[in-house]
Amino acid sequence: MDGIAGVLKTVLTDSLNDPTILEYLANGDRDSLRDYLIPSYEDFKRNGIEIFQFITPDLKSFLRMHKPEKYGDDLSFRKALLNVTSNKSDVVTYEIGASGIGLRSIKPVFKDGQFIAIAELGLYLNKSFLEDIPNEQNFVQLYDEDGKKLEKPIVVTENEDLTKEISSEDLRKFIENEDYYFLNNGFLYNVIHMKDVEGNVVGLLISKTSL
Repeated sequence: MDGIAGVLKTVLTDSLNDPTILEYLANGDRDSLRDYLIPSYEDFKRNGIEIFQFITPDLKSFLRMHKPEKYGDDLSFRKALLNVTSNKSDVVTYEIGASGIGLRSIKPVFKDGQFIAIAELGLYLNKSFLEDIPNEQNFVQLYDEDGKKLEKPIVVTENEDLTKEISSEDLRKFIENEDYYFLNNGFLYNVIHMKDVEGNVVGLLISKTSL
């Protein structure tokens, strides 16, 4: 996942080196920015990057390329955005949203030394994403989209055979310990913890790999 996070951060940084994007953001020209970004966004989608958004400094959605008809809503409930606003620095984080677990690169945008926007690029860790990974995988969600810990983990994207092979005790150990693994019949079962900007483990990627 570190490699994917690095790609998101690099692509977003490169996009914000475009002075035309900065000019449209500084002028609040939402329609021109949307039209200008359509070719780039179509290319992003072909590579599995679905989330592309700009947010105002007061944390209102300015432009969602993935849902341009929805804008102006308050996003101040999102911890990652509050972090970027407070620290004026980049974050790459996992976040639970209405569409499930997302990996997002989020960056403050400056023009002539002025903080003018926040930019966000990301992808959803969904079934289509899993299909590009060679091993058997399960995504497990531990928090809801409001940032509250779930009483019972939800298997969001499920490989039925893998689910049967992982006991409730093993699932508990995967949640509690990022280094936990077990071996069974020539397979390695291990986990990646998906942490939000505050370090909470909001999701798990459990993998089964042939040895």
